[in-house]
Amino acid sequence: MYNTGYKLVIYRMPEQNNLIVLLINVENTNLINIGLSIGSILYNGAYVLLKKSFADFLMETAMTEGFDIAFQ
Repeated sequence: MYNTGYKLVIYRMPEQNNLIVLLINVENTNLINIGLSIGSILYNGAYVLLKKSFADFLMETAMTEGFDIAFQ
C-alpha cells in the first residue's frame, strides 16, 4: 500500500533572513536530518552526506552495467 500523504518540515531563521522548507511524499525519509544538514551547509558547519538508497544503486547498476551484473 502506498502512502498518499506528505511530510513537511520548516526551519525558520528570521535573524539571518533564511528559511528552509522541505516537502516530500516518499516514505522512510528523515527530513529532520536533511534539514539539519542543509542548515549546517548554509552556515559552513559540519554535515553528513546522505547515503544513496539500495534501490537507486541497484537500478543505476542495472542500467549502466546490465541486469545480470546488478542481480548477481
